[in-house]
Amino acid sequence: MPIKLVGRKVCHAQHQHRIKQSKKSRHKHQKIHPISEYLLSWEIYVTNFIENDISNDIIKKLYQLRWEIEMYFKNWKSNHKVSELLMGSKGRDPIKPEILMYLSLIYLASIYQPNFNRYRKIISEKYQKILSPLKFGEFLKSIFKMNISTDSIIIQLHKYCCYDTRRDR
Repeated sequence: MPIKLVGRKVCHAQHQHRIKQSKKSRHKHQKIHPISEYLLSWEIYVTNFIENDISNDIIKKLYQLRWEIEMYFKNWKSNHKVSELLMGSKGRDPIKPEILMYLSLIYLASIYQPNFNRYRKIISEKYQKILSPLKFGEFLKSIFKMNISTDSIIIQLHKYCCYDTRRDR
């Protein structure tokens, strides 16, 4: 299969940020290999779009979108136990699993995603943290039946649903 390899050098500040993050995520005595440090200065994308009329910026945006879709389905699989739902719906009626799948997708599209986008923006602006889609899904599932104020939800999301800062690495 023909592929296209797209590489873009990141700015110096982004490169330094990546090195800092890489050092944080490893044991304090483990050094970063020079090749790895060099590769941290690049964004590398592999695609099967071989036409030259697709710009590198569009490829980057497509990868970002793909990553969001991956996280969406990972959340669907992990938090909403789709495989268990479908296995539990086996029976004589072949349409039942399909209906359950559509209901799950409707929930994700109409309740989960709009709320996630709303709270992600608020958390980012107020606390400068990134809201985890998986932790948000678990949280939303646990409070779905409760009636809690928006301020209380934002405080709880900040406390329980943002990515952890690892101090041990």
